[in-house]
Amino acid sequence: AAIARDADALRTEAQQRADAWRQAADARFDRVVEYVVRLVTLAEEG
Repeated sequence: AAIARDADALRTEAQQRADAWRQAADARFDRVVEYVVRLVTLAEEG
C-alpha cells in the first residue's frame, strides 16, 4: 500500500510539473508570436 501511495504521489508530481512546463512553453510561444508581430508591424511602418 505504501508503494502504491508513493507511486500516486510521484504521478501527481509529474503531472503538475508537466502542466507547469506546458504553461511556461505556452507563455514563451505567446511572447515569440508577439515579438514577430511587432517586427512585422515595424517593418511595414518603416
